[in-house]
Amino acid sequence: MPKGMGKGFIHGFSKTPEYRIWAAAKDRCFSKTCVSYKNYGGRGITMCDKWRRDFTAFIADVGWRPSKQHTLDRTDNDGNYEPGNVKWVSVIEQANNQRRTLTITHNGKTMPLRMWATKVGLPYSAMYYRLKSGSPIAKILSRSEWSKGRSNPSRFITANGQTKSLAEWSRTTGLTSSRIQRRIDELGWTPEKAITPRHK
Repeated sequence: MPKGMGKGFIHGFSKTPEYRIWAAAKDRCFSKTCVSYKNYGGRGITMCDKWRRDFTAFIADVGWRPSKQHTLDRTDNDGNYEPGNVKWVSVIEQANNQRRTLTITHNGKTMPLRMWATKVGLPYSAMYYRLKSGSPIAKILSRSEWSKGRSNPSRFITANGQTKSLAEWSRTTGLTSSRIQRRIDELGWTPEKAITPRHK
């Protein structure tokens, strides 16, 4: 825990990655305007009162993330953001854990997402991200819907707690809108990684 952070500490960490991740998790649980609310708060997933009220309580229980490659993960995917069910894991570890268990049902047929990806001929990683972002399953499995979503500068992307259009992210990062969108849709990168210029 950084020097100066004590029991009575209130301000100073609002610009840290951990704070943004904590705030985003709260939004998914409590903000009905959040694009991912239906997959979290909408199906009963919440954040314990202690963490919801106090970022420092969250950090005291979970700790600071070990590296930029780590993200927040719930051990029980149907469980809440609360002590004992939340930890920092690498992006690869999180993806591997979820790939083994994630299944979806479409037109009365249930299969693992990986099998759906093979069946429809679309990249698993990008389908996984779109599903987690709240896209309707029918659109995720439709090749024509994927084509519609490309090269769309007005599309909105949320990264690091900020929501901007692809055109705005392009101006901010110096990357083209199509490059950012390709990184997300075809390569399955997280928005945070997709808007980082150093990733070629």
